[in-house]
Amino acid sequence: MKLKHLVVAVSLSLGLTACGGDGDSTNAASYDFTVTAIDGYLANAIVTATCGNQTFTGVTNASGVAQIDTNGIASGNCAIAITANPDGSTTDIDTGDKYPANSLYLLSPAGQSGNLVATPFTTMVALLLESSGGSLDLASAIQEVATAFGVSTSVVTGDFVALKDVKAALKASALLPSLPDTAAEFAAIVADDSATEALITKLENINTAVDAQIEELENSGVDLSTVVIDVTVADDGTVTTVVVDKETGEPTGATGGTSGGGTGN
Repeated sequence: MKLKHLVVAVSLSLGLTACGGDGDSTNAASYDFTVTAIDGYLANAIVTATCGNQTFTGVTNASGVAQIDTNGIASGNCAIAITANPDGSTTDIDTGDKYPANSLYLLSPAGQSGNLVATPFTTMVALLLESSGGSLDLASAIQEVATAFGVSTSVVTGDFVALKDVKAALKASALLPSLPDTAAEFAAIVADDSATEALITKLENINTAVDAQIEELENSGVDLSTVVIDVTVADDGTVTTVVVDKETGEPTGATGGTSGGGTGN
């Protein structure tokens, strides 16, 4: 299923100055809700909650969780953006990978309740909602992402690491490098219909290739929790997957590929 014309709102652009909240609310004495940043869990990531005309920020702890104090504003009224810490300390605690400044941009849309997560899946939900011009509700957007990427709706807006959905984790990790790294880069892509369609096609081709690689690994008896699937997209749209051992960081020798339609890098 094609996700069409994804547009991100300017209001979700990163603001690093909190209004009415502690700049590092992880250490605040009280908080209104938590936000978990997930590729694997992302430590030392900047969390910005945009709640109407106010913004509040926090920094994720070693478990990828930030406590956000919004002075009583419910999480359902807040849209979330996750960015890399300018000091270069943002770390995927599962793989040890570092995210330098301006190398990470995850979103989670308003309208959800309770504690929130921000992942590649919630990012796509947020984009799909914005692209609809109000014609698509949150539940429908979640379902479309779930269907397009072959995961459950609970995984789309949930903590797939805690849910032990290893397949979803592998997909998220493979998709993230192809998402824009900053709000400005995202805006530039969605301002150009052809660039937007190319990004969508690229993400769907990556998902198809990762699905095929997962099936191959399962047939070979590989423990999926011990590997990461890296992807490369050629100029002709062909997606090549390389399986990397999580402990050593070295390729295992398992590779695969699928043909796409002009996605490019």
